[in-house]
Amino acid sequence: MKIVITDVSVFFDLYHLQILPEFFALDLEIHTTDFVYNEITNSVQKSEYTLD
Repeated sequence: MKIVITDVSVFFDLYHLQILPEFFALDLEIHTTDFVYNEITNSVQKSEYTLD
């Protein structure tokens, strides 16, 4: 299954709930844009986002 995330708030919510690693561990194909990824400015948060 593919998931396309078009708003950074989804990532921020998952991070705040401390379930971001579990989200990325799901058997899903996750896509977003550079624009969304570039909205993440906190280096600690950015290190947890394993977007290719």
